[in-house]
Amino acid sequence: MDLCQLRSEKIVQIQNEIGRIFRRHNVIEYKSPDDGMTIDDFFSKRLVYAYLYKGLGEKVEQIPLEELTISLFRATVPKQLFNKLAGYGYLIEKHVSGIYYVQGLAIPAQIIVTSELESQKP
Repeated sequence: MDLCQLRSEKIVQIQNEIGRIFRRHNVIEYKSPDDGMTIDDFFSKRLVYAYLYKGLGEKVEQIPLEELTISLFRATVPKQLFNKLAGYGYLIEKHVSGIYYVQGLAIPAQIIVTSELESQKP
């Protein structure tokens, strides 16, 4: 499992486009260029990981839903996934080059396509 969770004790606004949606608890997954990202992967693994993480608190609602985000990194655009999500009524919004928001989920989610990211050179 290529998964990482970032947690902040205090709310910190990251000043770049990738970190713009981050909240206190951020589930992040980096996909190998050889790994696929199907609709089943998206729902059965990525969203489930986030919901399972939500339930890890020592008391009920210790990790509120509104403090969670999901970020998925992959090398190429997952066209079939985007088409399936759109078919289910979710909106895929291109925020900036290489960063796509999935609108309509209970947890804010973004898919970062690393081959499309523009480098910021000084």
